[in-house]
Amino acid sequence: MKLRYMIASMLLAAFISGCGEDSIETISRTKTPEEIYLMARDYINGYDHEISHDKAFLLYSMAAERGYPPAEYMIASLYHTGSMVEADMDKAADYYIRAADHGIVEAQCVIGGTLFENNGLKVSEDVALDNLMKAAVSDSKAKTQLAYLYLTGTYVRKNVKRGLELLNEAVKYNEPRALVALSSAYINGDFGVEKDYYKGISLLNIAVAQHDNLEALIAYSDVYMNGKGVAADERRGLDYLRQAAERDSIQAQYLLGSYYWKHQDYAKSVHWLTLAAGNGMTPAQEQLGYLYANGLGVEQNEDTAIEWYEKASLRGSSSARYQLAVLLSHKADRADRISELVSDLAELARTGDLSAIKKLYYLYAGSRSPELQSGAEEYLQKILDSKNMELITQIAKERFSGSVNLYADKDLAFRLMNYAAMSGYTPAQIQLADWYRAGEIQNEMNSEENNSMNAYIWYSIAAERDGTAKNSRRNIHLRKDEVQRANSEINRLKKEINNK
Repeated sequence: MKLRYMIASMLLAAFISGCGEDSIETISRTKTPEEIYLMARDYINGYDHEISHDKAFLLYSMAAERGYPPAEYMIASLYHTGSMVEADMDKAADYYIRAADHGIVEAQCVIGGTLFENNGLKVSEDVALDNLMKAAVSDSKAKTQLAYLYLTGTYVRKNVKRGLELLNEAVKYNEPRALVALSSAYINGDFGVEKDYYKGISLLNIAVAQHDNLEALIAYSDVYMNGKGVAADERRGLDYLRQAAERDSIQAQYLLGSYYWKHQDYAKSVHWLTLAAGNGMTPAQEQLGYLYANGLGVEQNEDTAIEWYEKASLRGSSSARYQLAVLLSHKADRADRISELVSDLAELARTGDLSAIKKLYYLYAGSRSPELQSGAEEYLQKILDSKNMELITQIAKERFSGSVNLYADKDLAFRLMNYAAMSGYTPAQIQLADWYRAGEIQNEMNSEENNSMNAYIWYSIAAERDGTAKNSRRNIHLRKDEVQRANSEINRLKKEINNK
């Protein structure tokens, strides 16, 4: 600390030595830290001096090194924002902590805020929580944040009673987020609070009247769109949501985009999701990727879809990484990048996680890269080993006709469906019968003449567990000798199935 003070003094001397009563010796001997702090402000505002940020910063530094709390907070803010000096998060944290320890509530709030957002400061959770608790004694925003921690059991032992107490304390000061949170508790019965629409909407009315309380507009939208304590009015609810979105509420922009997506108005969905995505909303970025990949509301553009999925994946979305891998698999030279993107899925697949195995199968089987396609067999075998007949049947259907994810392969589809049918899975037996009846299966194991007989056989086997199969069988007409042969085959297949 002494070294920093000496350096600051030397630099300050270089600027203001020889300036009469403003000399460094005079300032050090005659000025209190508070007076030095006020002198710094004069250099910022140009009172009795030319404006000089360099001199202001050095004066703030001198006052801070002499332990003046407001100066410590000011220096912390300057390092934090990169104003007057190059940003330095370590120094910012150091000065914030010093100011907080000297009782500067604003500093305590900034440090506590690291529990809720990445503001660049590197402080431990314990230090952040301790400062948030100190700030919550007098600061209504800190009370609201601490209430959230108690209500959710985040960083602290869950204590709903204490959380609600803090919200009520913050509401006395009309704290915007506290008003919305407590109104939501009454309207939705959150945290075990008994529903009381009158109390909830009364609090929400106060919040909506606050000009910058965009969260209140979103909450009001929910009230009207879902008829919570008022007559449902979707148009009015959308209007509140749109007001918040037009005033740059990222959450409102995302909710509007999602609303129009649900109602298949994809052009409007793209408009609002683009705004939310541009403001860093990860789910919006991911949804935009899907819309561009599938040409919904916009002209189909895989390159643009890849850009949005890239943004979402960089922000930690595992589903975006997978969708990005799917799109890149359409390009023949991206195998290494794809393997990197799905490394987490590959690790899960090694533990037998069927969801991961399924995703990897779809990815590799649908790839245009021969290198990746060869990997599909491994995951298909894992699926067969899982004995999950529903999934096997689903894949068989998609391989039969082709889908967005998979190329058509009727021979493979038949083998998979036959495997599921022989394993006793009734839906697969019915699907196999449907294919035979429609004449869809033509290979060395079947000829056009006996399609009807095979359909009859599988409908008959499925009929023991499914009444619709019995009805379907009635529509197949066989000769007497064909019925006899079919019954013989039915008995043989039943024995084989039972033995499995």
